Amino acid sequence: SDQLKPIGARLTAHLPVTGDNVSLDVKGRVATQNKTVNGRMVPGMGVVFDELDHDAKSLIQKLIDHVLQQKT
Repeated sequence: SDQLKPIGARLTAHLPVTGDNVSLDVKGRVATQNKTVNGRMVPGMGVVFDELDHDAKSLIQKLIDHVLQQKT
């Protein structure tokens, strides 16, 4: 997100799962902020999700796999 929340802030992340026409809304809290990478501004946040059920974990893994496949 371009709009960083402070560390400790609660939020709901909306995660679209490509190819499944499904999205997942997960709650969590901001654990880290990423403001620069190699001297370039790359905004982002590390989020610790609240407890997730098996289906939510599977959808998140599918989303991660899709992103990693695009990078190769």
